[in-house]
Amino acid sequence: MNNKDISIILKPLSPGKRVKYIRQKLLNQNQNVFCKDGLVRSGTLKSIEIERMKIGPKIAERLSHKLALEGIICEASVFLDANDACTIQVDESKKELSGNSTDCLEEIRKKLTLLTPIKIVTNEFSPQIPEGATLLSTLASKENLKQLNNTLCFIKGDKSSLYYLTYLKKGEMSAEINNKKTVISTNIIDFCSIYMVEIIYFGNKLIT
Repeated sequence: MNNKDISIILKPLSPGKRVKYIRQKLLNQNQNVFCKDGLVRSGTLKSIEIERMKIGPKIAERLSHKLALEGIICEASVFLDANDACTIQVDESKKELSGNSTDCLEEIRKKLTLLTPIKIVTNEFSPQIPEGATLLSTLASKENLKQLNNTLCFIKGDKSSLYYLTYLKKGEMSAEINNKKTVISTNIIDFCSIYMVEIIYFGNKLIT
């Protein structure tokens, strides 16, 4: 169905029925899914669709914004004026992008619950890692060490340190930070904990 056909279907419908049609037929969403992001309350949507509530300008703007995020582009007037031409555009690429972004955010949220936070309380590693940054990391095993390739790692021991580690050969790793380079034994993992850094958080920003 093209955009013109959709407009023809919507035009004779009341504003509340237009919302219902778009939700059901174009988005294929039930009321709970449609209201999940909180832009439109569930109770408000139900009242609109059964025409117990008249759509006001603020709700109409929210509906227009909500639909734009879903790839349905239309003016707020579609939900305010019963005689509106109901000009509408379905942008599948935007809808797909929005869906992919939501999936990525959910994946990040789940990942964050599994990572170990490490607070940096020294400026020793500046400017790469500023004082006050938080490293979100995964505890490494001996097997993990073989996968290290210029991987930022926090080594926690009697004296903690931060290095970009690269596995060289059996029993050795290259360790480099701030133009300082050395070779350390993989046996260090027997008496120190090595955390592989996945995310660096600093001042409300993810910087890696």
